[in-house]
Amino acid sequence: VFGRIVDSKGAAVRGAKVELRALELPWRPGEPRESFETSSDDTGKFDFTVPTPTSDGVVLTVRAGPHLDLATLGVGPAGGRGEPRLKSGDNDLRTLTLGPAGALTGRVIDERDQPISGALVRLAGKLPRGMERQTRSNARGEFELAHVPAGTYMLEALADGFRGAKLRDKDVVADKTTEGVEFMLFHAMTISGIVVDKNGVGVAEARVFGRPKHGGPGAGALTDADGRFVVHLLQNEPHRFDVEAEGFAQLDSFSDALERRDLVEGLQVEKGGLAEVYGELRGYWEQGSTDVRLVLDRAVLTRFVVLDAATSAPVPEFALTLEWKQIGTSSRKGGEPTFRRELHPHGEFECEADPRRHTYLIVASGYAPARGEILHDSAATRRCIVRLSRGGSITGQVFVSGKLVEGADVILRETTLEELFEGPLMDENKAYWSEHEGVFDPFWIDETRRKTRSDAEGRFRFDSLEAGDYRLEIKTKVGERRSMEPVKIAAGMPLDLGKVELLLAATLQGRVLTPQGTSAAGLDVSASVFDVTRFAKTDAEGRFRIPALPAGRAHVSIGNKPGVLARFPVQRFELAPDETEDVLLDATGSVGASISIVARIDGKPAVGLDVCAVSVVDPTLRARLGRTRNLGATKEWIPAIGECSVEFLAPSGMPVARLPKAAQLTSGAEVKLDLDLSVGRLAFEWPTLPPGERFRLVELEGRHSGRSELVRVDARPDDSVRDADLGALSDQRCEFLWVQPGEAEWTVRVLSSSATDPHIQRYYRRSATVVAGALAECRLKPEDRIEPPKDD
Repeated sequence: VFGRIVDSKGAAVRGAKVELRALELPWRPGEPRESFETSSDDTGKFDFTVPTPTSDGVVLTVRAGPHLDLATLGVGPAGGRGEPRLKSGDNDLRTLTLGPAGALTGRVIDERDQPISGALVRLAGKLPRGMERQTRSNARGEFELAHVPAGTYMLEALADGFRGAKLRDKDVVADKTTEGVEFMLFHAMTISGIVVDKNGVGVAEARVFGRPKHGGPGAGALTDADGRFVVHLLQNEPHRFDVEAEGFAQLDSFSDALERRDLVEGLQVEKGGLAEVYGELRGYWEQGSTDVRLVLDRAVLTRFVVLDAATSAPVPEFALTLEWKQIGTSSRKGGEPTFRRELHPHGEFECEADPRRHTYLIVASGYAPARGEILHDSAATRRCIVRLSRGGSITGQVFVSGKLVEGADVILRETTLEELFEGPLMDENKAYWSEHEGVFDPFWIDETRRKTRSDAEGRFRFDSLEAGDYRLEIKTKVGERRSMEPVKIAAGMPLDLGKVELLLAATLQGRVLTPQGTSAAGLDVSASVFDVTRFAKTDAEGRFRIPALPAGRAHVSIGNKPGVLARFPVQRFELAPDETEDVLLDATGSVGASISIVARIDGKPAVGLDVCAVSVVDPTLRARLGRTRNLGATKEWIPAIGECSVEFLAPSGMPVARLPKAAQLTSGAEVKLDLDLSVGRLAFEWPTLPPGERFRLVELEGRHSGRSELVRVDARPDDSVRDADLGALSDQRCEFLWVQPGEAEWTVRVLSSSATDPHIQRYYRRSATVVAGALAECRLKPEDRIEPPKDD
C-alpha cells in the first residue's frame, strides 16, 4: 500500500505519520495487530507491506506538523468514497493533500491553580463530519490541540473528578499557534453507594444514572463486581438515581421512593401522601453522600390478553405503552416502555410490566384506546385481560375557494381550547404521521394530539377514537386555516364533516423605524399566529413583507441587532383572511448599548459571577449580562438604560459587589469595565445539634444594606467546592469567601433530621457587618432563635 503526501502548495511533506486501521476488527483472522504505521520520506512517499485484510473497510489517516490539517481516506465498502477493497499485490492510494491549519496551546488547572494531568481538550459544539479534534494535557497541565483548520471554535475541557468547562469564540489562524488558552476546572463532588437485590446481594454491571434536582446534565456509572458505584457529578447539587440492570425492574428513586419505604435505606414514606426525605429533598441524595443504597426488584412479567369486548374474540394486532403510575400527588414522566404494533398470536403478549409501577395503554385498529391498571388474574399466570370497544371516526374533505386541497395538515386534539387554557399547555413535540391516503395510523398515538394529511381528493380520516369532545385544526403551508370545536364523537360511531372550507391566508407588511443615526436594513422581523411563525428581513428603508400567515392575532417582534436596537417590545395586530395589513413598527425607543466587563478577586479571574446592570433612575429596569467566564469576562448588547449600577452575585447567590453609577449606557455606547472587586468573608456558626440529629441543610435569607432585593442562599454538607465562593461547610458552620462589604440582617434556617423526625427546623436572626479583606463571624446563640414564619 503506497502513496505520496503533499501540502496545499504541492510540496512534499516529510515525516508525516501514516496509519492503516481496520474499521471492522480484526484486520484478518490470525492477525493480532489492528493497525499498521509508517512515515513519509523526504519526497513525501510512504509504503506499507501488510497482510491482505479481510475487513470490509480500512481507513488511512495522515498526521503531520501542527499547522497541517489531517487527511483520511476510506478504502473498501465500509470506508466509503467508492474506493475498492485493498487487494493482494500493489495498492496505489495516489497523492493525499494536507490543507493549511493552526493550533492552540494552553493549560488546564483547578481552582487552586494546580495543573490537571490527562484532561481531555477538544473542539465542541456542532462540527462538520471529520472535524473532531482532541488531545490530553500532560503532567504540567499543558496541551496542544493541533491540525485545526482556520476558523472560530468552541473548546471544551473534561477531566475525571472535575466539572467540565467551555471556552467560546477561540480563533484559529492558519500556519500559527494560538497560545495562552487556559481552562479552570472546579472539583466535582461525588455520590457513591451500592446497588443490591432484595437479598442484599450486590448487582454487577448495573447502569446508575444521576439526575440533578434543578435540571441540566446528569452523570452516571456502572457498578463493579460487588455492586458498588461512584458517580462524578457534572453539577454540584442533589441528585436522584435511575438504575437499570438485566433481569431487574428499572428503578427510579423519585417515584419508587414514594411507593415503598424499604426501597432505599433512610427514606420514609407516608401512605397516601408525600413524606419529606432528607429534610425537603424528596428522593434526592446530597452531593458527597457515600452511603446510597439502591435496592432492585426482580422484573415482573405480565401476559396481556387483548379481546374484543363484544365478541371476546382475540385482537391479534395491537400496540402497547406502559405508563408510570401516579403515587400520591407525584408521578414520573418520560422513558415509558413502548412496544410498536405487531401481530400477537391469540391476542397475547408478554413483557416486563409491574402492577405497582405501571398502567397500560393499548391501541388497536378500529378500537378505542384502552388504558387502566394492570390486574393479574392469578399469581401463577400473571395474565392481564384487556377488552377493547369499537372506536368512533371522523372524516371530511378539505377545500379552499371551492377547490380540493391535497397535503393539508389535519390535527385532532383531545382537548378543546376552553379546557386547554385551564391547565398546562399541550405537548407539541409528539406528533406521528401516516402518509397513507390521509388515514391516521393509530399505532403511533399521542393522547393529546393526532395528525394526518389530506389525500389527493382532499379527504382525511381519524379512526379508533374514544367518545368525547375534540378540537379539529386544518392548515396549509401557505397559511390557509380552519379550526372547529367542539367536534363531538359518540362511542363507536362515525362522524362525517363533509366539505370543510379553509379561511384564506393573510399578509403582514410594513416598515421599521430605528433610532436616529442607525440603519434599518437587515433587521429580523418575525410574526407568530397560533403555532405558525414566519420571518422576513428589512430592506434599506426598513420595509418588510411576511405572506402566508393564518388569519388571527399576530405577535410581531424584531430581533436584537448590536449597534441598532435591543429588546423591541412585542406588538399585536389582527389579520383578516385574504387581506394585507400595513403596520408601522416604531423601534426608535429600543436603543441599545454594548457593555463588556472583566472582573477579578484577589488578582484572579472572578469566574461564574452573575452580572446585572440596574438603572439608577428606575431600579425596576434591569438587564442581565450573563455569567463571567473563565477569564472573569462577560459581554452583552443590552437596552440603553442610561446611568446604571453594576451588581455581582456569586454562584451560591451571595451578593459579591455593587458598583453604583458604574456606567452610562446611552444609545450605541460601547462601555468597557476592568474591575478589581473588593470583597470580604462571612461565616455563620449555629449551636451544636442534639445527639441523634443529622444536619441536612442551612438556608440564609437577608436584606443587604446596599441592595433593594432580598438575598437567598443555601448550603449543604460535604460540599465544600459546590460553588467557587463557598468555603468550609460542616454540620455547625459555613463560610462564604466572596461577600459584598456592608451590613445585613440574616434569617438563618437550619434543617436536620433524626430517626423519629425527618424534618426538624430551627430559625435564627442576627445582623452581621462585612468589611473588605476581613472575615466577619456571625455566631448564632440560643437567644437568637425565633419562631418559624407563619407561612412555613
